[in-house]
Amino acid sequence: MLESEMAEAYMEWLKLHPLRWIRQEVPFMGRCIDVLYMDEHDVLTSVELKISKWRHAIVQASTHMIAADRSYVCMPERRVTPQLFKAFQESGIGLMLFDVKAGSVRIVVEPQGRAVPLFRRELIDMAMSIPSN
Repeated sequence: MLESEMAEAYMEWLKLHPLRWIRQEVPFMGRCIDVLYMDEHDVLTSVELKISKWRHAIVQASTHMIAADRSYVCMPERRVTPQLFKAFQESGIGLMLFDVKAGSVRIVVEPQGRAVPLFRRELIDMAMSIPSN
């Protein structure tokens, strides 16, 4: 599976949920956030989609933490090793596993929110400047 295929399936799954808005490829701090959305409770969530290379994904998602209320890495459904679980738990980044065939998401590690209001507002403004899908 390619990351673009996973992104397409994940976006379809997200559209089944009551969200205020969803954006893809949102520029932030010299990189792009794969998926950014705000739910009906005004919780801002960033998602870094990765097929593999979870260590790199943690580094990428950690930059999102200063602006998003929740920051996740989403990977295809897989076995969660103790090392993988511990790395996500210690980083404060959430881990979700996406079963593309079943169209379901399993939250393995809940993220720790640390958004700074100024950066949060800037990220929302940037997202709103991008046309919705």
